[in-house]
Amino acid sequence: NGAESQTPICSEAACEDDYGLCPIGHHCKNQTIEPQPCSPGTYSPVEGLAVCFTCPAGSYCNGTHPDTYFECPQGFYCPTGTGLEIPACPPGTYGHTTGLRSASDCASCPAGRNCYTHGLMAPVGVCAAGFYCPLGSIY
Repeated sequence: NGAESQTPICSEAACEDDYGLCPIGHHCKNQTIEPQPCSPGTYSPVEGLAVCFTCPAGSYCNGTHPDTYFECPQGFYCPTGTGLEIPACPPGTYGHTTGLRSASDCASCPAGRNCYTHGLMAPVGVCAAGFYCPLGSIY
């Protein structure tokens, strides 16, 4: 036989009457009365959730404010479920606007310019004299 659970389990109506709804920013799995904060990559904007919502694409949920999500910053992209680690637009591209959803949303560095590092918001330099810098150049 297994160990007895220390977390009370009750029917949804009894839990609500006795303990109130699960609070915003938390979830109450399996009708328990012990709220758990939403983990990074998820959020809970309303009371009474058994499972937190997955953070939508173009946004991130870092866990510090588990009741909401934030727009993905320039220079980065945020696929569905982005939490603490926000991926940067790769070299050869830049994140020209907020709310990008995938690496393919990052803009290619224009011909004659270079985008040599991760997470750029705009091209950083012009092509040096005597060099050829096609679309998407890193150097």
